[in-house]
Amino acid sequence: MSATTNALRNLSKGTYSGKGERLEWSYYDTATLAATTAPLRLFQTGLAGGRTKDKTNFPTNGSMPQGQRHDVRAFKVTYVSRTAKATADVNTLYLALNAFTIELSIAGKAPVYQKNLASVLGAPIFWTTTPTAAGDNILISSIGRFHGIDVLNISQPLAAMTPFEVVLTPWTAPGAALVADEIRVDMLGILDRLS
Repeated sequence: MSATTNALRNLSKGTYSGKGERLEWSYYDTATLAATTAPLRLFQTGLAGGRTKDKTNFPTNGSMPQGQRHDVRAFKVTYVSRTAKATADVNTLYLALNAFTIELSIAGKAPVYQKNLASVLGAPIFWTTTPTAAGDNILISSIGRFHGIDVLNISQPLAAMTPFEVVLTPWTAPGAALVADEIRVDMLGILDRLS
């Protein structure tokens, strides 16, 4: 076989192979806030349970799909307001972010990841003022690393068929202004899956 033929064969190889594929991937799920301290359990009802891709892209219910392994390398948290808020609701949001914890638990183990939600979001300051004019108590938590991504120093592997959950626990019930708002959690990492 000529060197040119070998080179062309190598160039024709893509992401897919008989052994599967490796992708930079994010699995995400969304929880809706309620005026309660009940934990919000994510990745327990996926697309197989009838949810749609605007809320989750996780294919199964409560465990990694067969033929997949996801090495979680970071968590990204996004807060989505579903209604217009009054200026006074800024403090309600601050209190809620400080009252939530997020943790990743794998069946049969103690949590392998656990943090305060405000810490994950990276907000260095929570400070509200009484506005002298509507809107002048701007979110000064936006100063600094307020981007919602928490990179893990050690990746957490989720092997095929492994039951797990991400739990958001509000230790104080979210205020009425936040009810029906949503928190989306992305598990960023490397996905190995059979093609």
